[in-house]
Amino acid sequence: MSRCWLFAGALLLFVTGCGEAMPTTAPAKGVVTYRGQPLKFGSVMFQPVSGQAARAEIQPDGSFDLVTERYGDGPAVPGAAIGTHLVRITCYEGQSPNAGGTGGGDRERPLGKSLIPEHYTNVETSGIKLEVKPGGEPFKIELVDPK
Repeated sequence: MSRCWLFAGALLLFVTGCGEAMPTTAPAKGVVTYRGQPLKFGSVMFQPVSGQAARAEIQPDGSFDLVTERYGDGPAVPGAAIGTHLVRITCYEGQSPNAGGTGGGDRERPLGKSLIPEHYTNVETSGIKLEVKPGGEPFKIELVDPK
């Protein structure tokens, strides 16, 4: 009987593999405002203390819905890793849906000028630190001008 359990355990390890596990994630969404109005475009990144960052494009109503890219070639996972995150927000002229073409070929369009205070564009200087919790409430991120 014990050999049966040993075989079943070995089979389970073989089937699940030994690759790096994806951290536990939770749905993470919210709204970004600047000067009391929804930020109409840009991007949000939540960087956990360790592990893969979660990202989202900001929609015209200021909303975002984070996804975490898998290591390797797997599909993105909805949400962000549970835990503490440093956050950065970007909103450059070139991110606007009305910014025009891509510059031709495979070249990306230039970012241009930041439309929000520059300190928000870096996780180290943004001053935004948020906790992703299972079943947590949507985030409300209010950007303000420096005094």
